[in-house]
Amino acid sequence: MRGNEENMEKGIIRKNSGDKLQLRIMLILTPLFCCLLTRANSGETLIQTFSRLPSVCGIIDIFLITAVMIIIYAFCNRVGATIIITVMFFYLFTLVNHLLIQFRGIPLIATDFKSVGTAIDVAGSYSPEVDKTGVIEAVAVVIWIVLVVSFKGYKGTGKKGRITVVAAALACVAVFYGLFFVADFTKEYKYSVLGVNPLKSYTRNGHVYSFAVSATSVRVEKPDGYSQNEAARIASLYNSDKKKIGAAVTSKTPNIIVIMNESFSEPAEHGAFKTSKKYMPFYNSLNRNTVKGTLHTSIYGGSTSDSEYEFLTGNTMKYFPVNAVPYYYIEDSIPTLETTLEDQGYGGLEAFHPGKPSSYDRVNVYPRLGFKKYFFKNDVKDPVYVGNFISDKSDYEYVISRYEKYRKTGSKKPYFMFNVTIQNHGEYNRSKKINDPIKIKSDGLEDTKAEIYLSMIRMSDDALKKLIAYFKNVKEPTVVVLYGDHQPHLEEFCTAVYKRSGIKEPALEQEERSYRVPFMIWANYDIEEKSGVNMSMNYFSSYLLDTLDMNMTGYSKFLLSMKDKLPIVSNTCYSDSGGRYFSWGEKSKYTEILEKYRILQYNYAIDNKNCIKNFFELM
Repeated sequence: MRGNEENMEKGIIRKNSGDKLQLRIMLILTPLFCCLLTRANSGETLIQTFSRLPSVCGIIDIFLITAVMIIIYAFCNRVGATIIITVMFFYLFTLVNHLLIQFRGIPLIATDFKSVGTAIDVAGSYSPEVDKTGVIEAVAVVIWIVLVVSFKGYKGTGKKGRITVVAAALACVAVFYGLFFVADFTKEYKYSVLGVNPLKSYTRNGHVYSFAVSATSVRVEKPDGYSQNEAARIASLYNSDKKKIGAAVTSKTPNIIVIMNESFSEPAEHGAFKTSKKYMPFYNSLNRNTVKGTLHTSIYGGSTSDSEYEFLTGNTMKYFPVNAVPYYYIEDSIPTLETTLEDQGYGGLEAFHPGKPSSYDRVNVYPRLGFKKYFFKNDVKDPVYVGNFISDKSDYEYVISRYEKYRKTGSKKPYFMFNVTIQNHGEYNRSKKINDPIKIKSDGLEDTKAEIYLSMIRMSDDALKKLIAYFKNVKEPTVVVLYGDHQPHLEEFCTAVYKRSGIKEPALEQEERSYRVPFMIWANYDIEEKSGVNMSMNYFSSYLLDTLDMNMTGYSKFLLSMKDKLPIVSNTCYSDSGGRYFSWGEKSKYTEILEKYRILQYNYAIDNKNCIKNFFELM
């Protein structure tokens, strides 16, 4: 009996020893497992993923995961618990990445944590797709955790060992800080390029590594050679016009309705394709008293506030951190298009977005941009919805109601409204109440999401027709401005269209096609008609003021002067008047003027205490 007990005891000891060894092996393999887990969303094969691991970025990727694991172990001092917590931590990271890539085509970036509220608001409108990759990830994690639980772990290290672990954890933190924040490793060795398409960088360099790099770029860097005096010197070359107050506003000064239409774009920008019927017939029919053209945005598939900010301020997102939300850098009142119009006698000065007030913190930011009144989803009574979002039909009806209410006040001032629509917001795979939907008739290009999107654009076009019809009959001179904030996240469809088109052009020009949206300036009175106007979003408000013969700030004059040389300056690239495209990494004869622009923008957006007010405002 005793012999049996001894044998059992020996067996237990041997088993426990075996478990301890197996747990240690799993502990060693966990960083590799987590690395592969985080890279599973890149669309590459397992072989391709493994081939990237021996690179500098791949090694750092694994090091960062190991560092996190050591820090976790320093707190819990249990091998099994450390493995489980580490795996769950990086699975959560992977899951968030997976959802963000699915919804907007961009993975998790450090600046996203400034817009958690917006993310939660938007997430409630989506229905995540369960795909093969997601299932494999979940199964792999469950198997890994079950294996860990099946082994009887040991209690961890003693007091001395734990001191060593804590020291190792602190060393990891020090190495990370020194590598990324002090030594500036990422810039020195050019491993920091997140670009306008962070997913490509994440795929190439690793998701954990790339996220760590993004954390080093939260602050807006001061331009080389920046000083208040240098900004003032540049500004002195462009004098602001004088204010028009009260009686200076004439009966010919027009009302201005600006509409930034969610995801409004022309997919044929990527190449021709056939549809069952036209999807923007009214927009394309507008020629009389209309200026039309193309705006080049800094964003693709999401981040609406970027285009909103570029239009209202004249600044470019290029000089902000990758994927930054510019509204979170506005802590006090700043001069904008709205304040320029106010200084010329405009009233109303209203903003309207049929989404939640918390989205991009608009409820707090709009007054800092100069808007006197601002309205959101809850202000619209009994709206018609398209999917989960208020329709453009209901949106424009509310715009009209606000104009009529303003006129009933008896004010003689021209009315200004800035409207951001929401109907065409992704995703495009949910059930829609669309009568007679548009079908793609080009063989090999059939795409359900694209068809839903085009059908929604047709609905936007119908709503625009009714809006224009209303203001056409308004006796007061009125201008309606319409433009898209970015293209929709329909990368597969647009790529397929482009490949069929037979267009041959450099990669930069090809990529830039995804950042083009249409715009129009329509008036119910005679204005000079133009078409084919081409510029980036940051110039558009200055161009609008110039088109309407309004007074302009020194900053607007600077921007229009730069536009003549560089009509496109966006996060993607820049282009000169001859149509030559430049990547931001290359030097050119335009480097000097771009540096002047950067200095002025820094003075405006970041160095608020030393902001040159009489340059960014009317005198």
